[in-house]
Amino acid sequence: MPDTLPNPDGTNPRRAAVFGYFGEGNLGDDLLLSVLAEEAATNGIELVAGWGATSPWDPPCPTIARSPEATIEQLERSDLCIVGPGGLFHNARAGRPYFDRGLLHIDRVTEHAHALGIPILAIGIGIGPLIGPTSRRVAGRILRRCTDVAVRDDASQDFAATYGVEARRIDDLVIGEFASSRQRRSEGTTVALNLRPWGRSREQRAREEAVAASLQRMIQAGEIERVVGVPMSVGPDPRTSDVPPLERVLRQVGGETHLVAVNEPEDAIEAIASSDVLLGMRLHAVILGANHGIPTIAIPYNEKVRSVPREGTVSWTEATIPESTAEALRSALATERRERLTPRTDRRIFRLEGSPAPEAPASAGPLESIRLGIGL
Repeated sequence: MPDTLPNPDGTNPRRAAVFGYFGEGNLGDDLLLSVLAEEAATNGIELVAGWGATSPWDPPCPTIARSPEATIEQLERSDLCIVGPGGLFHNARAGRPYFDRGLLHIDRVTEHAHALGIPILAIGIGIGPLIGPTSRRVAGRILRRCTDVAVRDDASQDFAATYGVEARRIDDLVIGEFASSRQRRSEGTTVALNLRPWGRSREQRAREEAVAASLQRMIQAGEIERVVGVPMSVGPDPRTSDVPPLERVLRQVGGETHLVAVNEPEDAIEAIASSDVLLGMRLHAVILGANHGIPTIAIPYNEKVRSVPREGTVSWTEATIPESTAEALRSALATERRERLTPRTDRRIFRLEGSPAPEAPASAGPLESIRLGIGL
């Protein structure tokens, strides 16, 4: 890899088009875009992003309409194409394959960018699960078109290697970001709860009943005061929205419960920041809890959740047995708030021509040589 990756004429990129799962009501993905937009603005790069129509909040940068014509027009006006960040390369939910239009969209986008001779950067992506050889070949084809690939977990790095692509391993871009100054409640003990739809109906019902039973027993015993449901996905599709499972569990728990209306990203962030402990499924719910130094219990439904650094604040539970979940909550509540989670790697996206390389974080260890972005 060269030390820098300017445009073919030796100049730094001035306009970048980014494509991911943005504008679909998934808070984690839209927070990732916010990190990208902020760094682009800092470096004087105009950023435009593919954006859906179901997020209730405003996008952090100008958007691209979801049409082939608009996508091609914006690529032709740009000198960099970015894929990600986020978990874009998958075609399975709870072990069952489904047709993922997003993967084919990214395939077409990168095909056109490659034909135009535009550098393609895959940044902070998660790969898998991918069921079937066709989807795996499509994902491999996309990766081979990229000038550089940076992934957020070991499984994604291994997948890239099977297609001859040397991918860099980085921390998720939300780690260390979006820390609210809001303080925890002064009265009682608050559990922030995040659940997502996952698994076959019987499996999901068993998980929800186990979580509800553990929380209900702890409220009745006076161990916790209230439960606050924090949805991280609020789109209209019940197959992906966190609202229905949270509503079902909160109804079963009874007592003092509340479902946060996430009309702005800050609504979810502040609800987590003001809680005493977080029990969560979504990757970015777990990261936000750790960012605030809150004792966080992750329900690792997917390998990506296991990639969150476990530096004093994060523990795991399978959340299928009420007693084990209650015990995990008791252990977390007995844990002091720790230092906020910070990134272990240099994750700068736009490392431009002439900019000095930063010193590696003291805790980086074997990852200290990682350099991410434009100019690696």
